Amino acid sequence: MNLYGLLPVCIYGVLQNFCIDPFTSLVGNEFPSSLFGYQNMTAEYVGSSFIIQLLSYLKNKKKYSHLQKNLFKILLIFLMIYLYFLFSRTAFLCIGMSCLSIFFLKWEKKEKLTILILTLFSFSMLKLVHYQPLTDLTGNYLSQKSCHSKSLSDPISTAKEKNKSTRLGRWKNTFEIFKSNWAFGIGPGNFEFGYLSFHHAKFNDPESNEDLIVRSPHNGYLEVLAENGIFLTILLLILISSLLFLLIKTQENEFITKEKKAFSISLLIFILTSALTAFPLENAYTNYLTSIALGLTLSLISKKTYSLNLGISKAITTSLFLIISTGMILFFLSKYYEANYPYDYEKSNLACTLFPSNWRACLNKVTLEIKSGQIEKGIESAEKILKKTPNNFVANRLLIIGLLKNQNIPYACKRIKIYDELFNDNSSLHGYLKSTCFNYK
Repeated sequence: MNLYGLLPVCIYGVLQNFCIDPFTSLVGNEFPSSLFGYQNMTAEYVGSSFIIQLLSYLKNKKKYSHLQKNLFKILLIFLMIYLYFLFSRTAFLCIGMSCLSIFFLKWEKKEKLTILILTLFSFSMLKLVHYQPLTDLTGNYLSQKSCHSKSLSDPISTAKEKNKSTRLGRWKNTFEIFKSNWAFGIGPGNFEFGYLSFHHAKFNDPESNEDLIVRSPHNGYLEVLAENGIFLTILLLILISSLLFLLIKTQENEFITKEKKAFSISLLIFILTSALTAFPLENAYTNYLTSIALGLTLSLISKKTYSLNLGISKAITTSLFLIISTGMILFFLSKYYEANYPYDYEKSNLACTLFPSNWRACLNKVTLEIKSGQIEKGIESAEKILKKTPNNFVANRLLIIGLLKNQNIPYACKRIKIYDELFNDNSSLHGYLKSTCFNYK
């Protein structure tokens, strides 16, 4: 099934590279040769799919005809070439680590040689892959938003270099969050607004401002550490290490084949490596693969077989399905109403009610309340959001507007001071704070 999704993604990406893009309105950024512009997620998908296809080839090659073997080899080479044009060293590092992890299993000599070559090749690409802006035959820069334009005064290669230094600085800032909340962290899912108090701690993060919200430190381990604290992080690392150790030590038999072990080990290693520079579980596909790999791992290392009464088994499965499905439906409906009915108060209110964690929908509701003259209601709604996420500066800004409209100047000035401090006393409201609020301490 992976192959059926992989081929369209890769073919579409290659077409984009030649400026053939039927869905330009969906393009997310300037990076060429990536599905709708999401270069890193595409590389993560293609990289993990490479491991799946490699294992499929190793498992079934004895059944394949000479033509099928050659087609599979062409596919693997094509995936490597495509990854090169995605300019993702992380993807090559993940593939190299995954191949290295399965190299030590009991393969035939030819199979071991194939895995070793792929491992060495992947690691060598870490040195070779450097982002260069693509050009057409006339020297024009190629990108998805302006496929034949010379307007890119700051080439994307420069942006990538800036991104590298920004990422390192963000890691330092995130570590400061951990140092200030080392025991229990700032709470799961609270990074995007929790980071605001630390976005200039060790490094002035240019991507954290009144127009942009930093959602992740681009390091899964640091994010877990900052959000959950030292105790839960250590517990999680012990659990993952124990699973991998037990899986590696598990003896192969009729049920526990080397292919199954290779699948679980390689995908877990891929995801753990990817987490060094990203947070792979934000990607739905790697989230799905993690669930499969962990489920297979637990079934392989279990020394006993447990069977449940058919009725109990059905009840548990049905309950889990209903819980997960209900959550997914509520989230989908909330995002649907948020995206398609931004000026409809009833729909915005419904979107916020269906999934209160969708703070963007709730903010839209607050905006409509204040605009329609329901000031008290808007203030109340904004304060509810701020109770959950105190650093939600967008909600704070809307609260300030409501308070000023309501002539509650002392409280408005108090909120403006909080807002201004989040941006190192240099926010867009700083001038108002100095000119109007100097009498309100």
